Amino acid sequence: MILWFAGASCANDQDSRRWYKQPVENKIAGSTFDPAMAFLLHNTQSTHMELYDINRVALIISPSEALLKWAISEDPSLAEEIDLDDPSDLSTVYLLPDFDDIEEADDWIEDNYLPILETLLEEWIPDDNWPERLEFTHLEKYAEYSFSNVVIDTVDPSYDED
Repeated sequence: MILWFAGASCANDQDSRRWYKQPVENKIAGSTFDPAMAFLLHNTQSTHMELYDINRVALIISPSEALLKWAISEDPSLAEEIDLDDPSDLSTVYLLPDFDDIEEADDWIEDNYLPILETLLEEWIPDDNWPERLEFTHLEKYAEYSFSNVVIDTVDPSYDED
């Protein structure tokens, strides 16, 4: 299952959904409006926390029901630990390069699926039980993924420099 989040949206403005690089025309003032920047300004002022919009795309990977059922068949004790109805707490986030459009993100994951799929399978299935050859279709079967092009960092950029 592939989901695409087109970016931030602004209440009362249906047209504010956009791909990150494309500002939205504010129909009231007739000027360019950036909902992500409005979000940053609002939250910076109200919480006294600085938020940093980073130029990256987030790839959110969650194990699919098929993978979780396979894992439970390998280790029945997992049935008590896994909520098949809500695997959201089992998600992993990867930060990808910034892309101009969704097609580039789709191309990226098709070109780079293998280490992501291997990491996902390593968490759940002994590697001697994996398919002989891993292909992109296995990622589509064993993972649910989505992209988000609005990535906000709550920590000063110098945090990662040390």
